[in-house]
Amino acid sequence: MDFDVGVLPLSRSGLEQFAAWTFFGPDDVDETDRPDHLAIGHNSYFVLGYSASRSQVRVHHPRRHIDQTTFQFSGLPEPPETYIRESLDPKVHLILEFDHEDIRVAGTRAVPPKLQGVSGGGMFHLADLSPTLAAKLVAIATDHDKKARVIIGTRIEYFMDSARRVLQDEPRLFD
Repeated sequence: MDFDVGVLPLSRSGLEQFAAWTFFGPDDVDETDRPDHLAIGHNSYFVLGYSASRSQVRVHHPRRHIDQTTFQFSGLPEPPETYIRESLDPKVHLILEFDHEDIRVAGTRAVPPKLQGVSGGGMFHLADLSPTLAAKLVAIATDHDKKARVIIGTRIEYFMDSARRVLQDEPRLFD
């Protein structure tokens, strides 16, 4: 199976630096999500990550601090033919439309930043267009294929399986 996943275990003693952060819980992740490219209105996806564009990041070396602008977009899932054309398994990957030459912000054409840094960003399924919008993490972005005009992600279930294996096989890492 060809997928791109990485797990970085953190020891309990290293977690205090994350004390003020909010983490996803079981209700924020959907390991069973399978898009239906025909379900317009109930099948939108949102991608959040960081671009590789130098104009989007400021490094403050003395303070050891990085300010970086996020990149986000929403798009629709690709049909089954795209998975065949890209030689990707729809059980392992999620492919979303992303035409870098047709990006609009508030109705105006915009130039997107370099997306190399978006790899590792979250891909969320926007389950409903109602005011009680529910977004669930369903994949991790792994590739931007400009020629095919798509963003490709590895389904979150593979990341979760890898993390569970690390927890099971290497419990000493979490002492």
